Amino acid sequence: MRKHRFVRHGAVVLFYLLLAIIITFPLILNFSSAFAGFEYSDAYEDARHIWWFTYALRQGQPLFFQPLLAYPNGIEGVTLQANLLQYFPAWLFAFVMPLPAAHNLHMLL
Repeated sequence: MRKHRFVRHGAVVLFYLLLAIIITFPLILNFSSAFAGFEYSDAYEDARHIWWFTYALRQGQPLFFQPLLAYPNGIEGVTLQANLLQYFPAWLFAFVMPLPAAHNLHMLL
């Protein structure tokens, strides 16, 4: 009975994954080289946040302070605390795949 339930849930997940790929069709052709969304959308801002969390963890920088934005003072963590959880799966994906692929996979999930 458990195996049947696992197969059924797996089939449902695959169905919705296939549906997401069909709905966002041109994305799958450029999955690791282009960001999902319009040219002037939040995709580049999202990618920047994903990049920062990955970079900060790799380099030992503080997660909640970005010295590269709002130069020379940087941006304090009060405005960035929600972003850590919002982009949680994406910055983990960015450790093992290119940034556009991590962003696009996060959007599909």
